[in-house]
Amino acid sequence: MSAVFSKKDKNSLMWSHYADGMRGLCIVYDQQSLHNSGIKLSEIKYVESVIKTNIYDLKSEKITTTNPNDYDANFILNHHEIYKHSYFKHLNWKYEEETRSIITNKDDIFESNGQIIKINDDTIKAVIIGNKMPRYNQDIIKMICKNKKIPIYLSEPNLRNFSVSYKEIKN
Repeated sequence: MSAVFSKKDKNSLMWSHYADGMRGLCIVYDQQSLHNSGIKLSEIKYVESVIKTNIYDLKSEKITTTNPNDYDANFILNHHEIYKHSYFKHLNWKYEEETRSIITNKDDIFESNGQIIKINDDTIKAVIIGNKMPRYNQDIIKMICKNKKIPIYLSEPNLRNFSVSYKEIKN
């Protein structure tokens, strides 16, 4: 499972791309609390071209077979080697200032139906609702935030500087 985060919450492009044109929401997390919950964040590296891996640079051990004409190798890969390509994006995406975490279970086996990651109660600092989110969805989010005592804000486009502004919603 991949969890993706951005350091930018007031970028109108981010709201357009990832929050369905302000119909979605933004969850503000406490980075230290995420870390304490076991979610390790790594910065994305923005590059000009695809990073290639030379297969001969990977650690391997030869497996002997009964037939000398057969060749088989067992590659021993650590977590970093397996997922390192998941931390690169083209330079065009640099404005996102993205961090990412690749989360697997203890045996690096992915579950097709997803998995639940437990986070500490203090991990979510706020929820920002897009101003175009349908009212019934807003009401559900507001009810959850009120129950969990999480501050909630409403986003609005700032047409003077093409950013996003927030207004706190009192429960």
